[in-house]
Amino acid sequence: MIILRLLALGLLIMTTSTGHSLEIACEGMGINGVSIKRLDSDSKTVDLQDQIAIFQAVIADAQHVEYLYEWTLVSLDEPTTVFVYKNSKFIFKPKLTGKYDIILRVQNPSNDCGYHRMKFGVTSNAPFLGVTEVPVIGPEEFKQFDHLVALNAQKLWQCGEGEGVVIAVIDSGVQYNHPHLRPNIWLNTMEIPGDNIDNDNNGKIDDIHGWDFVHSDPFPLDDYGHGTYIAGLSASSVSGIARKAKILPLKIMDTFGSSFVTSAIEAIKYATDLSVSNSVPMIINLSSSIAHDLLPVEYDKMFKQAVKYAQDRGVMIIAPSGNGGNDGMNGMDLDIYPEYPSCYPNDNIITVAATNLAGVMTGYSNYGQQSVDVAAPGGTTGHSLMTTHFHPEVHLYRGVVGTSHAAPVVAGLAAVLWGQNKSLTPYEIRQIIIDTSTTTAGLEKRVLSGGWINPLRACLSNQ
Repeated sequence: MIILRLLALGLLIMTTSTGHSLEIACEGMGINGVSIKRLDSDSKTVDLQDQIAIFQAVIADAQHVEYLYEWTLVSLDEPTTVFVYKNSKFIFKPKLTGKYDIILRVQNPSNDCGYHRMKFGVTSNAPFLGVTEVPVIGPEEFKQFDHLVALNAQKLWQCGEGEGVVIAVIDSGVQYNHPHLRPNIWLNTMEIPGDNIDNDNNGKIDDIHGWDFVHSDPFPLDDYGHGTYIAGLSASSVSGIARKAKILPLKIMDTFGSSFVTSAIEAIKYATDLSVSNSVPMIINLSSSIAHDLLPVEYDKMFKQAVKYAQDRGVMIIAPSGNGGNDGMNGMDLDIYPEYPSCYPNDNIITVAATNLAGVMTGYSNYGQQSVDVAAPGGTTGHSLMTTHFHPEVHLYRGVVGTSHAAPVVAGLAAVLWGQNKSLTPYEIRQIIIDTSTTTAGLEKRVLSGGWINPLRACLSNQ
């Protein structure tokens, strides 16, 4: 399978959930063969609702050993230790989805130590709780979404808000029960919920609000985070550019952020077919890519066919330019080092580079005078874009940085334009966005438009 990419031992004192202090003082690494065995399954993923994770230390050459387990949820803004247990096996039911580290530290009477780390995923099939009223936020709360302020969104919304347009988020899923996303989740009215019948004959049973291509089920809930950030920037009722567009969650990434090209291809066709069968304008945001030299010919052909399939049926695709090369820091010229689908020449694709909030290209963003169409805010290390968090029970919002997050800003703008005028084609929307961009000296030779998006100018030119 071909995979898409996104874009110390010593004294340990830890407090348990019951408040007791645990200590292991390691002086040497003399214990070999340290590992963790999962007793109830070999799987590296459990379901939040249905399973309890049960583990036990495995040590090859030590006796009278003390163990200390540390269970850390690394998917939060700050990695958070949520469970610590000393000795024997532990039984722990996680409360949040996401990617965890289980760290096992062991110590024998001679103060020799051993160490083992295992990554573990927690997913969920939680049902959609239903569409809710749009939440109301005050002026002070609105200010934290400064990408909306920089792009003059409040005046843009006087032109349109993306009504009647669907944005398919092909990503890690969407936290569709986030209070600022629930009003925007698209519902497939051609399916009858819970009847276990494929009512619309598309090969997917009960796909009311999207599809999970990782687990082949109708619960595309985000357990990695990336897709929820994308959804929030494109069409959240609070933080999105197109705050009345609908979101179609299509999950192709697992809990660890890995995905296959074949899943992306299948999701593109799925979204395209839904657009045709439901007669709705469809914009696909695909914020992942693969380098030219890593894409075998047969997969390249399949990918091209999927993009052409969407193009022939009037579906638009928004893709990021990507974050640098192998280091993800220093932007590359995609005219020389192409990535896909960003660099396919189809006129239904808009490829997006990242700027700061003043329209200056970031150092991490890939570029290309022929390959990259336009730039949009993607955040910087000191000034990230605020969007919806995939753990709303912990945080409603979080800051993000990357070309992955510049793309949904443009997807939202495209939805506003399409909502204004349903007779537009993807090519025409692309040209409006390019032609109305604000040109800057730093972008003139780096993107086709020579500038970064100007949503209000685009909207006014479309009236």
